[in-house]
Amino acid sequence: LNEQTGSLASPEVISDDLFDAMQFVTVIQGMGGLGKTTLAAMSATKESVRSHFVDGVAWIKLGQKNFRNDNFHGSSEISHLSFDDYKDHLYSICKQLNRIPPDFGEISFMPGDDDSIREERTLHAFQDAHQLMANLLCG
Repeated sequence: LNEQTGSLASPEVISDDLFDAMQFVTVIQGMGGLGKTTLAAMSATKESVRSHFVDGVAWIKLGQKNFRNDNFHGSSEISHLSFDDYKDHLYSICKQLNRIPPDFGEISFMPGDDDSIREERTLHAFQDAHQLMANLLCG
């Protein structure tokens, strides 16, 4: 949604953002029903967009979840995305990109673990899975 005009961006605008050397992230946000998913899908399926990503384009649907941008940087607050859901999304990306997924492991808790220990183990599991994916995709 263009904040100045109040209109939705077009797939062409999104595509231009994807190829701007100074634009590292393109975010599509807004209230429900505006067509954000449709716009993203239209952009991601354009051959002119896909051709710039020689290793492929993967699509995952996260749905209505709350996330924090600092999950992998020592945040004491873990997102509402469970580790099992996160692994499922990583497996989906691997499948779409024809990659063999690594073993992302499990989180083990002990009886008597307090919340801070559970949170720390969960954060480490997310970080480890993130690193495994980075190694797989970036070598």
